[in-house]
Amino acid sequence: MKTPLMVIQGEMELAQEKDVPLTPEKLSSLLDDVLRLSRLVHDVLDLSKLEAGGAELRPSAENIVEMVSGLIEKTQFLAEEKHIGLSMHASEDVIEVSVEKSRILHALYNILINAIHYTNEGGQVQLHVERMYSHDRQDEVVRIVIEDNGIGIPQEDLPHIFNRFYRADHSRSRPNGGTGLGLAIAQQNIVVHKGWIEVRSEAVKGTAFSVFLPTAKERLRENL
Repeated sequence: MKTPLMVIQGEMELAQEKDVPLTPEKLSSLLDDVLRLSRLVHDVLDLSKLEAGGAELRPSAENIVEMVSGLIEKTQFLAEEKHIGLSMHASEDVIEVSVEKSRILHALYNILINAIHYTNEGGQVQLHVERMYSHDRQDEVVRIVIEDNGIGIPQEDLPHIFNRFYRADHSRSRPNGGTGLGLAIAQQNIVVHKGWIEVRSEAVKGTAFSVFLPTAKERLRENL
């Protein structure tokens, strides 16, 4: 949080001390820093609320297959810019979940953006959606897999990737000026819906994030 503040402060003080007008380019750069700081503050507050259990959910019945399909449409241009193949396979046309749509979309978006960003040009990102039975949880769930053949995550970093501001490879830049909170927020948004995330990865070969959510049928049974 200090970095964008220091940049903004430095530019403003320089302009004031030397009586130098800010050029349109400088103003645009400062605006980018302000927007990044605003995103960071919003993400920190949102994550703190989620971790404290203070987030109020407004769930509704949604078709997760349709949600994922819409997400691919919105991110297709990012994949095309890198000549990355982006595809989806669903075991059924309709799988209902009881979720707050915006929170689940936010979680899946954060994971998908990372997959695209850390996949090399000409690579592949695939999404799979299927209904299954979880023997561990003894209930019916939907599994959404976001899989890439990108640079992967070192095994020693896997236990830490959902920590605040953690980056598995500190030499990599965050996608789209990210705040470093994307995966932490994604995990918490899934957890508050009584779901969970699993990750498997191998350096150089790629990464697969599996998001599990109770189906609407299971959530209805819980509420009876």
